[in-house]
Amino acid sequence: MFVLGAGVSASCGIPVAQNILRAAVDRLENSDIAARDKIHKLLDYLYPSFSTALRNYPNIEDFMNLLEMAQQVNSEDFIKSSIWPVEDLKEVEAGVLQSVTDYLWAQMKHCDLDPLKKFVSHVLRPRDTIVTFNWDVT
Repeated sequence: MFVLGAGVSASCGIPVAQNILRAAVDRLENSDIAARDKIHKLLDYLYPSFSTALRNYPNIEDFMNLLEMAQQVNSEDFIKSSIWPVEDLKEVEAGVLQSVTDYLWAQMKHCDLDPLKKFVSHVLRPRDTIVTFNWDVT
């Protein structure tokens, strides 16, 4: 059994979780500035030290967890937010997921798969199991 982590994707040129949000949002500069601005607005709200000038984007998994929790607790029973209603949070979530998906598909066209091909041809054997938690299709 092989458990593959972000290093496999990184060897093919895909950023790891710490940098993939920045790369995906950067692509919105040319395609959807409104979505990019909404993502930045929520990042500013959730991460007081976030700065577009510093480009210190959080780990995408951390951000998506906070986004999910913000939706879960945003209710009359707990903490109802008029600043970030559930509909706006869902819009940002969809925007982030779409931008990451678009980014990954675009990157896969230029991905250097040689390290992965070498792994498959030299290491894997019939009946081996591979488990991966990567965001991309590597």
